[in-house]
Amino acid sequence: MTITIISRVSFVLTLLLTFLLSSGMAQFTSEIIYREDGRLTYVSDEEGNRLPDFSHAGYRGGGVPLPDAPVRIALDPEDGDDTQRIQSAIDQVGAMEKDENGIRGAVKLNPGTYNISNNIVIAHSGVVLRGSGDDTDPETETIIVAAKSIRNIVLQVGKGIVKDEEWNVQARFISDNDKYNITTDFVPVGSRSFEVEDASSFEVGDNIIVLHESTEAWLEAVDYGATHTEPPWRVMRHLDIVFNRYITGISGNKISIDAPVYNHLDRSLSQSFIYKANRDNIITESGIEDLRLVIETDGPEAETHAQHALMFDGVENGWARGVTVMHFSYTGIGTVNSTFITITESRALEPHSEIRSSRRYNFNAWHHSNNILIDNVESSEARHDFISDGMASVSGLVFTNSKSYRTTSLSEGHRLWSQAILFEKITFIDP
Repeated sequence: MTITIISRVSFVLTLLLTFLLSSGMAQFTSEIIYREDGRLTYVSDEEGNRLPDFSHAGYRGGGVPLPDAPVRIALDPEDGDDTQRIQSAIDQVGAMEKDENGIRGAVKLNPGTYNISNNIVIAHSGVVLRGSGDDTDPETETIIVAAKSIRNIVLQVGKGIVKDEEWNVQARFISDNDKYNITTDFVPVGSRSFEVEDASSFEVGDNIIVLHESTEAWLEAVDYGATHTEPPWRVMRHLDIVFNRYITGISGNKISIDAPVYNHLDRSLSQSFIYKANRDNIITESGIEDLRLVIETDGPEAETHAQHALMFDGVENGWARGVTVMHFSYTGIGTVNSTFITITESRALEPHSEIRSSRRYNFNAWHHSNNILIDNVESSEARHDFISDGMASVSGLVFTNSKSYRTTSLSEGHRLWSQAILFEKITFIDP
């Protein structure tokens, strides 16, 4: 059985989906978004909300080709443990000068099998780990075999953001003088501008956080989640709506931003505000390409091995291209505390774990992931193939042109207040 989902839009919590069986075809039309003279026309409701623009997802805000970093160091596999050789090469490239585009260069892993016994981390901007291909033949491809003793994340892009540096947690550690209230009473979905109490401290190009805290009034407005079978939602940081944005224009106290807000900001329910993002530990222009990662395990339902195969943690403008990961227990390829990430032409296959909660999230946008593009990927044996698992801190998430094989559960906005997820041209085979 094959099920294909084709959708053009997503609106806050509601996912507008058209289901097409492989045996038939249908045409999706809408009165609130349509094509006219070669352009998409968006129709607003009576409050000004409109279906938001998802074209900002991915590397450098979408529509920009991934870079081709020059090779600085090339390695061949050797007998024994290759961990330190690979990590040292990555760190050496990380100490080189950046070019005008912020790229330092690539570590190239020539064809063969590389054995690692510890985590590999790209902790510098402008560094790429590149193999020779992600298929199964070590004569022509690059295969990394991760020992089952490795825990947590096997391949990590980013330094890893500590808890106090998460976007909405940052706000609790900065002075009230550095927070500026949004004074527009109602900022509709799809908007890219609003008024603040004082814009004089900001400049075009500033990286800001837009924060709508969960409040009792807001929770009441959404009926405390109307969960029916679970306890009512309560005020908590996981329900703070958080947008990571850049300022593109300032006129008086009116600020324009690079991507829309994906949830309306109603001042009567929560006083939203902005502040400058802490970028101290963010890396940029780094990625992983053209390799196969196989995690050793004790079997298909084992739990004693790495939870996450490849994770972007604290990255802006990063990518995974042509990467296959296998036998993780939790996340195949994921993002956390990251923006403008593209994951393309990649596969997350055959997770090894028990089939239960917090397992087999093959492509996972975790906490504080904004404007993420996951395109032309394949997933197998997942519980949740394509998922937003970061609640209200995730938005602008696009899953497109991808396939799932033998899934056991749903692709979805997972847990509490999910928003702004676009599923487009997704095919589920033998679910």
